[in-house]
Amino acid sequence: GGRTPGLLHLGFRDLTGKDCGYLFADAPGEWFQKWAINREAVDGEGARWVAKYADVFLLIADRGALSGPNMGSARNSFQLLARRLSVEAGSRPVALVWTKSDISIAPEMEAMVRETVFNLMPNTPEFFVSVQADAEGDPDIRSGLQDLLDWTLEIRRDFVSLPPIQSSVSDPLFMFGTR
Repeated sequence: GGRTPGLLHLGFRDLTGKDCGYLFADAPGEWFQKWAINREAVDGEGARWVAKYADVFLLIADRGALSGPNMGSARNSFQLLARRLSVEAGSRPVALVWTKSDISIAPEMEAMVRETVFNLMPNTPEFFVSVQADAEGDPDIRSGLQDLLDWTLEIRRDFVSLPPIQSSVSDPLFMFGTR
C-alpha cells in the first residue's frame, strides 16, 4: 500500500577489529496483520521478506493497545501474529517485548499474552521497554531497552548470505528480491 519499512543499519567493530553489521527492520504493522491471517496475502509480501531473512524476531506486545478501548482487537491480532511467528521463526530466536511498559494493563491480559507466547515458543526471553518512568517514577524502567539491545547483539546465526541485489527495484526493502 505504498508504505515502506524503517531500516536501521548499525555497524560494530569488536576489540580485535572484526566488523559486524546489523540491519533492524521496522515494517508497517498492516503487513504483519495480513500475513498473520494468510501467509500468502498479497499485502503481506514485506512481512514474508522479513520472516525469510531475519536472524532474530522481536514480538511486540504494546501495553498501550492492550489496555486501550480496542484491547480485544489488539489481543486477537497479537495472538494471530504470535501463532504465525511461532511457525515461521523455526529455530531462530524470538523475544517478547512489552513496549510502553510504564502503562498498566489488566493482569488477565498480561497473563494471556504470556501464555500465548510461552505455549508456542517456550524459550522466549521477555523484555520491558519504555521511554517513560513508571507510575512510581522509577526511571530504571528505561534500562530495559539496553537489555534488549544487548540480547540482540549476543544472539546471532553463524553467517547469513543475502541474494544478489536487484538494481531494477526501487523499494529498498525489496532490493534483495522476493519469493
